[in-house]
Amino acid sequence: TTNIRRRDFHEHIEKTCPKVHVSCSAADIKCPWKGTRDQLANHESKCTFEPLRSTLSELINENQQLKERINDQHDTIVQLMIQLSNYTNTSIECNNCRNCFYLEKDNRNTAGYYRAYANSQSTYENDGSLNLIVSVELCTCHCH
Repeated sequence: TTNIRRRDFHEHIEKTCPKVHVSCSAADIKCPWKGTRDQLANHESKCTFEPLRSTLSELINENQQLKERINDQHDTIVQLMIQLSNYTNTSIECNNCRNCFYLEKDNRNTAGYYRAYANSQSTYENDGSLNLIVSVELCTCHCH
């Protein structure tokens, strides 16, 4: 396009320029297509992601919620490890990873690296709160 007024240039690029590179409107549900705006209508008429929008959106949201729950559980485990440190001589986290911690002395009177993890018997209550059962075992990650 020629003779675009300077004040209209940004709007032209953002809304009408046929040669600017754009993503598919289904990019939010992981459609990888990218191309020029003048190719967009052709792609969107054949896009395999758009008919799956409701299902993919639901799965993406559920995945995000599960990631948030995992982060919350990790935070809970760290808090439990901190509480454990009140009863033992503990360095809370390994210097090499966040998966294990060093106990100088536990109730078996042994020193070593241990990891805490949420037991499979942990459950979510109806109100969404976590009933966490934590197990501690010798760490086998070999990062230390």
